[in-house]
Amino acid sequence: MCAPVYAAGDYQDANLNGSIDWDLSFPAVDCDMCLTSWGNGGGKPLPYECPDSLREEMSTKKRERSLFHGEHVALQQRLLEELNIRGEPFVDVRPGSRFPPLHLDIPSRPRADFLWPYGAMLVSKRVRDILCDLCCEDVATFPVNLRKVGKREAKLPAPIPKSGEPEDIIKEASLLSDTSEVGPYYEAFPRHASNEPPNWIIEIESRCDACGRVKAKVAHRKRLDPLRMADDTWRGHSIFYLGSTGHIVVTAEVGEALKAVRPSNMRLVEVLCL
Repeated sequence: MCAPVYAAGDYQDANLNGSIDWDLSFPAVDCDMCLTSWGNGGGKPLPYECPDSLREEMSTKKRERSLFHGEHVALQQRLLEELNIRGEPFVDVRPGSRFPPLHLDIPSRPRADFLWPYGAMLVSKRVRDILCDLCCEDVATFPVNLRKVGKREAKLPAPIPKSGEPEDIIKEASLLSDTSEVGPYYEAFPRHASNEPPNWIIEIESRCDACGRVKAKVAHRKRLDPLRMADDTWRGHSIFYLGSTGHIVVTAEVGEALKAVRPSNMRLVEVLCL
């Protein structure tokens, strides 16, 4: 599953899909073993909400947004204990990992079944219901807060802002004062990943024994069009990330159920099984 190719490029993309933000995430880590700081960018979504007792420390508005390794381990362990989840620090939880909900700022009034702001897949209620029905153990879904929604219809040509930058369309958009009749939308993401596909071989150059930071490169990368899977790639999930490529893949059963409702702003690309 992926976004369509937009004829009007980045302007149409920004106008149709908007951008996301969030209030709660793990801080970055300053590792005193590998001497690197990482986790400042948007991390992977976590499939649970942040406990009230940790919201202050997870706030993105907090001035100090990095912790030394030992402090980070302690914070991760507190989270796992609060939620009664079995897990290992820096394996099951990573610096920068974000908590739901997401905030969506979108210049046009969304009508599509899928929205693709950078870093997330958002779906309409009917698509959420299909995924929860067929992939209940393999997918996580959370309501999205529609923070800013433009009045313009999404089907209209994308406006070009004065700055010429697509991300500034929202700054010049006329916004709805009431978004209660828009949506709802949900963030949806797989809980699992497959093994690496046969044309995507990762060569690990180093791994920090403390924070787990991996320095790696794609040593063998053929074209991912078409996407390829071998017998040992799939791990039995109905929706999953294709290794570390970032592509979201669904089984044929899920794909057929989605095609039956003819969802808008999404394309299904067949995976070649070797």
